[in-house]
Amino acid sequence: MVQRVEKKLPDMAAHTHTGRRDAARLRLYLPARLILVDGVVPCIVEDISQTGAKLLIQNARPIGQSGILQCPPLDIFFDRVWAEGVRVGVAFEEPVAPETLHALRQLHDNHGALSKQELRRTAQDWVRGTTR
Repeated sequence: MVQRVEKKLPDMAAHTHTGRRDAARLRLYLPARLILVDGVVPCIVEDISQTGAKLLIQNARPIGQSGILQCPPLDIFFDRVWAEGVRVGVAFEEPVAPETLHALRQLHDNHGALSKQELRRTAQDWVRGTTR
């Protein structure tokens, strides 16, 4: 006799904002920018999941601040949930689609083919909003 077992999956949209991870993360190193009330801040996406990300940022802003993280093809609202030195944790207001995470991973993998100098120039141009 086969017994059916039902397992309820966690609600991906629900955030507790405790700084704990809700989903597995992808390690990346991609240039991005934060759109905040007081301006635009360049950053690096160090890792990302459907529910949040860890960012590298020079001038940390207060925990609880909200904004938009832009790392094409990603453009998503976030709340800052923790900060430690130059690293900042953000929780997304809506879950990121798996297809978007896959696209970001491919972008990261393609960056591995560039030299460090080319990658640095590409990141600086993107943050400035200029393209070659």
